[in-house]
Amino acid sequence: MNLKQANEQIVRFFNGDKLTFCVERFGENNEEWIARCDQLAAITTSGFGFDEREMRDLVKDAIITAAGVDGEFADEVLKEFSLTNELVVSL
Repeated sequence: MNLKQANEQIVRFFNGDKLTFCVERFGENNEEWIARCDQLAAITTSGFGFDEREMRDLVKDAIITAAGVDGEFADEVLKEFSLTNELVVSL
């Protein structure tokens, strides 16, 4: 897969939409989290800690995997915007 193919694949996957994720925190000090895609329940990821960059990377990896795109193109084909308790991912 090359970058052009990755872009074409992710466009087909998104089909002109955005993906939104509900991010829930839990655990004794809210140190654990789970992010679930509102549009596709199969896209779910979780982690431990408060590192927002790691959270975005794990969500990005879950999307790329679901879309069938090589992980090496994740940064080139996805742009993300972090909101308070929601992560919105768009092209």
